[in-house]
Amino acid sequence: MLQTIFIQRARKLIPTSQENRYTEIEEGFVNNSLTHPIGPMSDGELAKAIAEFVKKPKSQASLDALNDTFNPKS
Repeated sequence: MLQTIFIQRARKLIPTSQENRYTEIEEGFVNNSLTHPIGPMSDGELAKAIAEFVKKPKSQASLDALNDTFNPKS
C-alpha cells in the first residue's frame, strides 16, 4: 500500500520521459532490493548531487506538481 502511494507521488514529480526510473523503483519494492546508502553523504557529495539535479531541465508537469504542493489552491 505504502509503495503504491509512493509510486503515484513519484509519477507526478518525475517526467514520463524517464519511465525506466518508475520500473526500477517498483522492482526494488517488489524484490525488496532497495538499500540505504552505506553512510551519510558528505557536504561535498550533497553539493555535487544538488548541482547535478539543478542542471537538469524541468518539465512543465513537474513544475506544476511542485507549485501545487507548495502553493495549494484555496
